[in-house]
Amino acid sequence: MLEIELEALDAWDDKKQEFVVLKNEVVHLEHSLKSISKWEARWKIPFLDTTPRTEQMILDYVSCMVVSKVPKGFLERLKTHDFSKIQEYIDDPRTASWISSEDDTNDGSKVTSELIYYWMVVAGIPFSAEEWHLNRLMMLIKIYGEKNKPEKKRSREDIMERNRELNEKRRREM
Repeated sequence: MLEIELEALDAWDDKKQEFVVLKNEVVHLEHSLKSISKWEARWKIPFLDTTPRTEQMILDYVSCMVVSKVPKGFLERLKTHDFSKIQEYIDDPRTASWISSEDDTNDGSKVTSELIYYWMVVAGIPFSAEEWHLNRLMMLIKIYGEKNKPEKKRSREDIMERNRELNEKRRREM
């Protein structure tokens, strides 16, 4: 979870038609499947797609990342260094695991939040993981895929060579 401290700010309240003071606040953000689901529900496009995003789309995703209630003037109170921290947080793998093969868990279809939920169901990952950092969840899904891959088929020559070795070993033992 990422914490961003918002500085106090004098702002205009359109409803009350007066200036108000917004106090210092700490906001908790989470780059998670839950955040992506909210964003995709609004924009109707896959979040993990490489399609360029508008500034409005990016700011909306930052709002979707807020775990609690979105504070008044949230986006206006963010500074450049806050956006840098948010980007670093999104890019952080959040795991010590790695997979040497770069085979996708995906069958070529666009990765949407529903597809990730499907992978969670198949892998038996509880839905509470939707609140994990997305990179950590995706690594768990990839590990599940690697550990459950069918064994590669051996060539006929490999099978015959292995059988020869086993037969020789058994003869020596007898």
